[in-house]
Amino acid sequence: MKRDSLVSLFEHIHPGYVPETSARISFTFCLGGLATTMFLAEILTGALLMLYYYPSISSAYPSVQRIMYFAPYGFVFRNIHYWAGQLLVILVLLHMVRVFLTGSYLPPRQLNWVIGAILLLFVFVEDFTGYLLIWDERALWAWTIARNLTDRIPFFGKEFALVLFGPPDVSDLSLVRLYAWHVLILPAIMFFMMSLHYWKIRREGGISIPL
Repeated sequence: MKRDSLVSLFEHIHPGYVPETSARISFTFCLGGLATTMFLAEILTGALLMLYYYPSISSAYPSVQRIMYFAPYGFVFRNIHYWAGQLLVILVLLHMVRVFLTGSYLPPRQLNWVIGAILLLFVFVEDFTGYLLIWDERALWAWTIARNLTDRIPFFGKEFALVLFGPPDVSDLSLVRLYAWHVLILPAIMFFMMSLHYWKIRREGGISIPL
């Protein structure tokens, strides 16, 4: 029974056939697939960067410099990580625009549209936390501004700012909190939601085709 369930899930993700209209190259250039490729590149290069990065306020920036100038091929992997992150933001935005213009958010696909919108929000937060991990002067000011703005959200702002950014006073805990969000919590949530997103796309017959 368990094996049948796994086979069923696999067949939903990789069905025996794909509608011809979904397989045809069009002006969209497989934006969702390209975004997924950038996400996987982020996972791979990020795992390599973790070998040299040190999440503390005194060592974060020097460790980034070591990656760039002393680690073997460190500048290559860091640049790939940086540009893949920027491309991920652009591709997800363009993907959302395409979904809107083609009406792919209409019933019964409205839940998948919501999942995509939440994923877009997570992509923004993931990109921003990565920017803060450099911990140079600009990152410190960005952290201060973002934390103060979050702290002023009505009702739950203080608690949310504490969970996302750590205590108001800058310390190693602040950077460790950002590091945990960037390398573990957000990627895990995004991977789960992307899997659900793809599963629903396959189950609902593809994207931008007649229902």
